[in-house]
Amino acid sequence: MQHTQIHQILNPKTKGVSKTDMLSELKREFALRKKVYPKWIPTKMHRKDALTQMQRLKATIDLLEELLSKEQGEQTQLFL
Repeated sequence: MQHTQIHQILNPKTKGVSKTDMLSELKREFALRKKVYPKWIPTKMHRKDALTQMQRLKATIDLLEELLSKEQGEQTQLFL
């Protein structure tokens, strides 16, 4: 895959992927992992790795929620 193609995929403004869409996808993935990871421990995955990945994903969700909240607050201020 060429650099330009990777940039197009990763650029949030590309292909109509909004931050809200990203957040929905992250939450879907979090719910899936929450359901699947316990079944994978210890046969397919170490408990420590599962916990680390879940913490990172949750932190990403929290950060994106915070950014969206700030953006919505800023937009609200424009109309006051």
